[in-house]
Amino acid sequence: MSGGGFFYAYRTYTASESGSARRHVRCIGCSQEYEYILHRSAYGGGHSAFFLANESASRKAKERAHANLTRALDEGIEAVFCPACGIYQPDMVSLLRKQLGPECDPNKWASIRTTIPVKLAWREVQAADTLAMYSRFVEMWPTQHALVADRIWELQHPFLVKMKRALALGFWLLWGAVAALVVVLFIVLPLLAHYFGK
Repeated sequence: MSGGGFFYAYRTYTASESGSARRHVRCIGCSQEYEYILHRSAYGGGHSAFFLANESASRKAKERAHANLTRALDEGIEAVFCPACGIYQPDMVSLLRKQLGPECDPNKWASIRTTIPVKLAWREVQAADTLAMYSRFVEMWPTQHALVADRIWELQHPFLVKMKRALALGFWLLWGAVAALVVVLFIVLPLLAHYFGK
């Protein structure tokens, strides 16, 4: 890199590290103790000016990745409901409200979570395939929001979905027409010209 007559060369190093930590929780609702595993990945970088400290920069990248992972595991939480009463703990509620909005009430359907397996509920929701069922599913299992977000959007915007499909179909029809034209121009016509030109 250069500018104003000054030349500057460098190399950057990146490193990644993944790990997990066991979280011990005492439920605020029923005093049940339970555990879950927190998984995190972290990255770190190092910089070697004029390629003079490559080894040091590589080492710093690894050290920073490790430090960032340690911090992520120390500070991180996941929303995992109590297996006994179904509620999310207060810090988990705050996390879910940050992700889904302040109107989210993660503990509204707490008792349902302990009686109906999520896979069974998901099969019933897919079979019904209605906006009301998907919305209720997210209320019951807010951590599954990403699973249903696209389908909820499709049900809320049917016209846009039809337009999207029509555009996709038009694109592939156009692509097919262009491919057919290329075949005719560059393969069929030259072959015919060669055959009839004899």
